[in-house]
Amino acid sequence: MKVRISTLNIETQIGSTYLRDDGIIHYTAKNRSMDVLATAKANVKAIRQVAFYQKRPLLADIRGNVYQSKESKAYYTSDEMAKYFSGIALIIGNGIYSVKENFFMGLYQPKVPTKLFTSEVKAIEWLKMLINEK
Repeated sequence: MKVRISTLNIETQIGSTYLRDDGIIHYTAKNRSMDVLATAKANVKAIRQVAFYQKRPLLADIRGNVYQSKESKAYYTSDEMAKYFSGIALIIGNGIYSVKENFFMGLYQPKVPTKLFTSEVKAIEWLKMLINEK
């Protein structure tokens, strides 16, 4: 069972977000979600609220996401995001999605440490390592 710092759990059109007891923001994309610029901005707004507007690491389970526009990708990797997140761990599925996300990472070059994972446990370990490096 995950204990939360806050009972605040914000649902957006394409996902849900809460703050874990270890200070990591946890975002989960809804199944078959389609992310465009408007939904990306709504997600970041929700994530910032859950994080009490503090810079924190983000664990983003995007396995449910089936589409992401180039505008939303550009927004998520913009200079603005460096103000909000100390690191981003993306949990992805296996196979072709992994190849696609690796290509995305090379093309858009996120402004904060960002890494792809297929294991939630490994993703959390990596984010905790970033927290401990402060």
